[in-house]
Amino acid sequence: MSTTHVPSRGGRTVLITDARDGLGRATALLLADAGDCVLACGPDLGGMEDMPRETMQGGVIELCPLALGDPASCDAALARMGALFGRLDAIVHTGIATHFGPVEELDDATIARVFAANFFGPLTLIRRAAPALRERRAGTVLCVSSAAGRVALPLSAMLSASHHALEALCDALRLELRPFGVDVVLVETGLVRRGVVADTADRIEQALSGVGAQSPYAQVAHALGAVIRDLEQTAATPRDVAEVIHRALTSPHPRPRYAVTKRTAAWLWARKLLPDRVLDGRLAKAMGLKAPSD
Repeated sequence: MSTTHVPSRGGRTVLITDARDGLGRATALLLADAGDCVLACGPDLGGMEDMPRETMQGGVIELCPLALGDPASCDAALARMGALFGRLDAIVHTGIATHFGPVEELDDATIARVFAANFFGPLTLIRRAAPALRERRAGTVLCVSSAAGRVALPLSAMLSASHHALEALCDALRLELRPFGVDVVLVETGLVRRGVVADTADRIEQALSGVGAQSPYAQVAHALGAVIRDLEQTAATPRDVAEVIHRALTSPHPRPRYAVTKRTAAWLWARKLLPDRVLDGRLAKAMGLKAPSD
């Protein structure tokens, strides 16, 4: 499909940054079924060949390669939005890169990879898209973030730090773009059964198993593995996250933050209400981690 598409009444034009994974794919399909015109992007389009479509509700999905962090690639994707749909109503960033391991064992390549995916990549696209949204005096920037950005677990330093940076970016941007009628929204997930977690489950296990029995962090790795296995039993699905994204995009006055599950919301409230020492104690107790003085 290469013709120009006009959104149906009430429909939006939405660019999704990583529709190749389960979460981004579910979001693209749900929004198109709701009547939105979607540009589904990914660093490569392999495995996305079945996605282009027109829906009974007037929605459309088109594909476009997008290398987040590359200004030229971001400009090309935004130009493609204009050529296909005539305007940009929303950017939805869904990609999440994970890493688990002790801080002292981090290498420079891992730090760069995680921050590029979770912070510098979306930052590059947002900077290129902000002028169009500002000039239209309408639109939404929505970023899917990990609750780890506000509640850090041991061995999750890079996941937490990169999403803490993303959350701060969105908080500042929300105020900067407010006078221009542009909303900035964070959708905060815990674990997701497919897409975010399933794609990285093996890597999580490998990372944790890489902390050998003789490592000073062996107990921490064992405890974190047990927590992850417990959380996966009640984890959200990509469809759950997509429905929250749709709700935020369709709200006339979206909230700054949406927690996907009640369990995630509870932990975020705990972070907001409890002193750091108290929350640290509860997390440590839940994971069976004792200080020498305990």
